[in-house]
Amino acid sequence: DVCSSDLAIPQFLLWGLLATLHVPFAWSERLIWFFPCVLLAVFSSYYMGKTVFNDRKAACITAAAFVLSTYFLRLSTQGLENLGASFALAPLVLALLLRAKRTRGYRYPVLAGLALWLQGSYDLRFCYLTVLIAIVGWILLALGSVRRRREGLRDALRRGGYLVISIGIFVGASAFWILPNILGPGFQFPRNYGQVWWVPILSFGKLINAFTMHEPGWPLLTFTKLAGPGDRKSVV
Repeated sequence: DVCSSDLAIPQFLLWGLLATLHVPFAWSERLIWFFPCVLLAVFSSYYMGKTVFNDRKAACITAAAFVLSTYFLRLSTQGLENLGASFALAPLVLALLLRAKRTRGYRYPVLAGLALWLQGSYDLRFCYLTVLIAIVGWILLALGSVRRRREGLRDALRRGGYLVISIGIFVGASAFWILPNILGPGFQFPRNYGQVWWVPILSFGKLINAFTMHEPGWPLLTFTKLAGPGDRKSVV
């Protein structure tokens, strides 16, 4: 439950600030959870498309494909705005890391680290999946740079250094919950996390669903949950 999570302390602080300013609860809830989920999805996917294809039309198509994907639709229509916002930030983090690869300097790695920290504050699972994708991408690029020998090795080390900077910023900004867990009892993972049958549930489907871009629970699961178990036949 995100409302009892230490990771969401930035959102809770903003919630308190809005309450101090006498902003109605209904509006503060939308500003912190719902609007970021939707607006970040559009901006993040558009920015990713612009970074990869360097074309506005291709970026618009990328944004439309991301926002209208059944994975994002399930998260946004099932009341899981924290998951949706974290999911929406993944393309932004990867796009900033790609720009860091092309442009020398620390601006993009720093921005990627801050975006990664914001992503983790909404949901940590999509955050470490994004880090895993970034690490795999760096390994593939490093293997491709081996042919250029010394110059390729320098580029691989530079890209790896940018990735380390981004992860370091995330760890440093998240020290408020990382240190208590290290010095305290530590993380308590559910027992189901160690069982194979739980993997498709946490992954929102199987690997074939990722290739077909179809979330297996869409749309039946979402509308069934909204209508209630007794109305299952009416929504089929």
